Amino acid sequence: MFCKSRIILCLSALAAFGSPAIAVSNDQDDTLPAAAMPLIKQLPEEDQYFQNIARSGFYSFKNAPQPLRVYLKPSSAKVSPELQAALQSAFDVWTKASKERLKFQFVKVDNDPDITVVWTNNPGDIKEGKQGYTDFVKTKDDISKSKITLLTNRRNGTPLTAPFAKALVMHEIGHAIGLNGHSYSSGDIMFGGRLEDTSHISASDLKFFNKIYTTPREELLKDTLPVLEKIYGSDSLIVSKNMARLARIYNNKKQFALAEPYAEKALPVQEKELPENDKNYLTTLSTAAFAYWNLNKFDKACPCYETMLRLKRKGVDIYLTEEQLYRNIVRCREEQKQTDKMLEALNEMQSTFEKSNPQGEGRAWAMAKLGYFEFQNGQKEKAKPLMKAACDIYTRVPSSKFGSWCINFYKSQFTGP
Repeated sequence: MFCKSRIILCLSALAAFGSPAIAVSNDQDDTLPAAAMPLIKQLPEEDQYFQNIARSGFYSFKNAPQPLRVYLKPSSAKVSPELQAALQSAFDVWTKASKERLKFQFVKVDNDPDITVVWTNNPGDIKEGKQGYTDFVKTKDDISKSKITLLTNRRNGTPLTAPFAKALVMHEIGHAIGLNGHSYSSGDIMFGGRLEDTSHISASDLKFFNKIYTTPREELLKDTLPVLEKIYGSDSLIVSKNMARLARIYNNKKQFALAEPYAEKALPVQEKELPENDKNYLTTLSTAAFAYWNLNKFDKACPCYETMLRLKRKGVDIYLTEEQLYRNIVRCREEQKQTDKMLEALNEMQSTFEKSNPQGEGRAWAMAKLGYFEFQNGQKEKAKPLMKAACDIYTRVPSSKFGSWCINFYKSQFTGP
């Protein structure tokens, strides 16, 4: 293979308390399962190319302001004027081929550029023995920035020719803008083999560039899933990751009923195949929880939050706080009318924060909920000390709606007018 692009993903981890980004490293593996290639070869040639892109999802600069800012990072490598001209020409070719859907502007200052390009004469700077390598960072469903690293000499030590350098840069730009897979046709600039005779962006290259840049991402994922399932199997990680991506998009659109089946299929595969601290798995776990929560399927949401709490306690980077996870679990138990389990969670929460943060709102919230439960069940004397302890904390922490309710309730029920 000619080169291999690596994606660093910042996937939205969704749950009932928000959706901050989580950084995930997800290196695309060019090694296919042995049984996959015969199935791929049964597809039309262009579909073979597209399924290679599809297995890593679809990301692009289509929502980015134009022109994209390109920064040529200074390095110790000696770069001839011919190579510099070839690099500039490669970007110009993509601008023309895309009919100016993408434009590029070289900038002289490293001020958060969209694309960074660096030349190196050290083969060790290029991963896996390649001539060029591309990273990109993804935020939500878009590429936020890309980095292209290029080797000035061939692996045998001979300098690059300008025509080959131009083809090399064109290929890496393709990866940088979202053509994440490799073509099986030597006539494509995104060919995964030798590019010696490739000097232009082919019709196939443009077809899939245009498809990625004009088709909503959820449609791309949904349309390619049946082919990926046929090739890799419905229980494969490749399929489960794309299902999880689709579920996250539907969640972001508040289309929870559409998100649920994809999250539900993806989660058990990742539970089985990925380490429990893997960011892909953690994001899928929270994606499933968020869909279940918003569909009022608390019986399914609760195990997700309990798993997250268990992992949080083991030091796994879960973006929800321990307090937020406890609150979700309590709500789930309450909605299911599982009183004993709700009380168990509240007592555990109160005990946990009594040790770790005795004057924090988490402990106050748990005690107030326990006190109100006792009050509703006619146990006013048991309720009073719990509510008082909660109110004492709430008078010292920043005001909240629940804290105000707690204080007002205590005054009305236990201290009189």
